[in-house]
Amino acid sequence: MASVSILKCGSYEEREVVQIMNKLLDSVGLDKIKGKKILLKPNILYAAQPEKAVTTHPSVFKAIIRYLQKNGNTIFAGDSPAFQNQEAAAGKAGLKQVADECGVPWQDFTQTAVIPSPEGKLVKSFQLASILNDVDIVISLPKMKTHSLMYYTGAIKNLFGLVPGLSKSALHLRFPDRDNFAQMIVDLNLAVKPDYAIMDAIVGMEGPGPGSGKPRQVGLLLASDNVLALDMTAARIMGYRPEGLPILSQALACGFWLQAGEEINYPLEKAEDLLFKDYRLIHHLHDASMFRDYMPDWVFRLIKNLTVKRPVFNPKICRLCRECARICPAKALFIEENRVKVNYQKCIRCYCCHEICSHHAITLKKKVF
Repeated sequence: MASVSILKCGSYEEREVVQIMNKLLDSVGLDKIKGKKILLKPNILYAAQPEKAVTTHPSVFKAIIRYLQKNGNTIFAGDSPAFQNQEAAAGKAGLKQVADECGVPWQDFTQTAVIPSPEGKLVKSFQLASILNDVDIVISLPKMKTHSLMYYTGAIKNLFGLVPGLSKSALHLRFPDRDNFAQMIVDLNLAVKPDYAIMDAIVGMEGPGPGSGKPRQVGLLLASDNVLALDMTAARIMGYRPEGLPILSQALACGFWLQAGEEINYPLEKAEDLLFKDYRLIHHLHDASMFRDYMPDWVFRLIKNLTVKRPVFNPKICRLCRECARICPAKALFIEENRVKVNYQKCIRCYCCHEICSHHAITLKKKVF
């Protein structure tokens, strides 16, 4: 039976985080890991200060590093934001400074290797950070957040950051359908096979996440040696039905981490005692793509615009940084008359632009025309 350890933690005050983190990690057996090479993969969506709740908090990151170093483990850490310089983004998030202080080499993931995924359903190999071939253990360090495309993002989705920079856009373009994109993420995790997940849920994000939502005090830390069990638990605490979320349903269906109907054990705090009733979630969006072969193009476009939200730009907020156009996998964004415009015929509704807009100039709306 899979287990997820949960403890309450009310703030990011370093002493409190260390005390609670030590107890949490003992409970999942990380105290027995000695002399290993370990890769920590925090969540760095883009360059954002810790209080924005976009990234894994540096005090959580530091507590985990110090805990693992006590047993002679060699720690590496890194992430690959979609479009920004990795070290600059990690620096603004406060994570690069922690890595430097703790003597942890920061990995920019620019060196890649082919990582096979023989159990993958859609993808049988990935071009991922080559550091994966040099470590014994991979630990996902997600932030508890909503996600406009996948509804929820956690330990499994966090490992998409092992795909270098703008190479993520190619995968969005290759798998524009929400369910296929979710399956690709599951296939990636079957390639990596992460060993542990430790979630920063002291302050999470609600609303239009993962980058444009609002911080939400949750007051929890979670850890498990089963990434799906942790994600099922976190999503349930937020108020989702986990089995209905694209990535989690696909991960459950593959049977690698959990079997359908399998119970999750909670040795510390019980998940059922921590459920939120007012967490601002992402409402499920219906995808018209499955009907494309059965209707004229103009009917399909009309139904898609009625049922699937599209990115809409606010020129009063937009600073014309052009990062959205740079990341767009479908090349649907262009600058004209000093504003960002969208070719909705090309737009695949991946929401990458919305995800990385640090100025919050993009909203997702249903529009017929």
